[in-house]
Amino acid sequence: MMIKRLFAILLLLLFVSPFTLAANVKASIDKTEIVLNETINLTITSDGSDAPDLEPLKNLFDILGIQESREVVYVNGQTTSFRRWTINLKPTTQAKGIVIPPINLGQDKTDPITIKLIDQPTNVVANGHDILKVETTLNKDAAYVQEQLVLTLRIYAADGQVYRLNNLIPPALDVNIKQLNNTQHEEQINGIHYSIIERSYAISPQKSGQLKIPSFALTALVKEDGRTQNKTVTSNELTIKIKPKPTNYPKNAPWLPAKNITLTEHWDKMPNNVLQGDTLIRTLSITAEGLTSDQLGALPTTSIAGLRNYPEQPKLADDWQQDLPIGTREEKDLIIPIQAGEITLPEIKVAWWNTETDKLEYATIAERKIQVASNPAFNSTTTTANNDTQLTTVIKKVTSSNLWIWQLLTGIFAITTIIGFALWIYARKQPAIIKPDTPVINPKTLLDDIKRACQEHDPQATRIALDNWVKQQPENLTELVARYAPLAEAVEDLNKALYSETSYTWQGDNLWQAVQNLPPKEEVATVNNTIIPPLYPK
Repeated sequence: MMIKRLFAILLLLLFVSPFTLAANVKASIDKTEIVLNETINLTITSDGSDAPDLEPLKNLFDILGIQESREVVYVNGQTTSFRRWTINLKPTTQAKGIVIPPINLGQDKTDPITIKLIDQPTNVVANGHDILKVETTLNKDAAYVQEQLVLTLRIYAADGQVYRLNNLIPPALDVNIKQLNNTQHEEQINGIHYSIIERSYAISPQKSGQLKIPSFALTALVKEDGRTQNKTVTSNELTIKIKPKPTNYPKNAPWLPAKNITLTEHWDKMPNNVLQGDTLIRTLSITAEGLTSDQLGALPTTSIAGLRNYPEQPKLADDWQQDLPIGTREEKDLIIPIQAGEITLPEIKVAWWNTETDKLEYATIAERKIQVASNPAFNSTTTTANNDTQLTTVIKKVTSSNLWIWQLLTGIFAITTIIGFALWIYARKQPAIIKPDTPVINPKTLLDDIKRACQEHDPQATRIALDNWVKQQPENLTELVARYAPLAEAVEDLNKALYSETSYTWQGDNLWQAVQNLPPKEEVATVNNTIIPPLYPK
């Protein structure tokens, strides 16, 4: 009888254990349609003990970040523990369809997931109307190389159907680009009430030929077909002809394509009749509508006999009016006439290309003649200075052999004075009460404090340890959470436990994981992914 029971138990374990030991594994993504250079979040959940093998992902994606968390669920007296991994991915392929392969977790694996890569303008439409649309326009059909263009981007979001705008992803452009403004207004179009976000950019192409401006991409949370989901839309592409510098433009002149250029001259006093040795200050300013100040080169100058000039550093300034740059370069010279008679300041002539009339033009300042009268005081001063120099040299030669004793005594007195002065300064710097040395804080110890408090699920101790750690960082807590979403969520959860009026059980695993995975701060020199302002600001 005992043998039959043991045999039955073995059979039961043989056929049942594969099913009872199999883990419940699931995988999901936050969006199924993406554009080039956009990222996605892959979420894997499992009630087993094995971690996911992410090696198959590396052939198709760059893994930008991993966040792990744990959850405990109580249902009908049963306790179930789940582990969740959120992996931030960026595709490295441009294939139209990308398949996330099955991910192994021990003996279990996830189902494959397909992602669609969008490269054509797509609007979200409901009931025959656009509910989310992005469009771009240029202020000109053609332009010259280095001429300033204005690119305008408009986002149309239907009220009540677009809940949140997420990321605006600009295209990669081989041009100088600068964002000018960002405005938001409301408008009724075909019976639909839209919130419209308008953003403009200044573009300066650096080479001639066809300039293609690819699509901008926008991700948003929208209501479509009765469901709320993340959608990606793209703008229209633009192409513009960039013309080279005209052949009739002066070869050695700086290339200045502008709407208008003016050249002005200002003197601190009128230089009609001056004396030798007088000082004059001449200020020349060039102002260009359609160019920035760094595009304006130095004004032409020549050496003039009978004048000494001492130029100052040029001053550059920029202003933007109606999306048009107005650059100004100011050059100031201190001029001293040293020769009597008539001195001629030559004409100043600056070539520029009028983009409105498509013609070569010149900005000029006419030549000026200055009458310099002889100044006896200036001449006698110069002669006296020369004579004084000769007399001083003779005196030095006669008396230098008899001064060695006085020179020695003077040197000793100077040395002792310097030593005494240095000691006095040192004594002044010493505090009246010596403060104890500030203890050296070890960053590793601060991280250990956060880890210990999180593992003990103690929100008060965790907040104290977190504040101490942040004080040693180059950024404050607001800046850290602004650039790393997992840390923002974890801190918000911590604040809920600390300040919520209702009872709340806090788990510290997410916060500790976010602190560990916090990426270093990066400097971005080009136009990067931009989080656009809230659609409905509070």
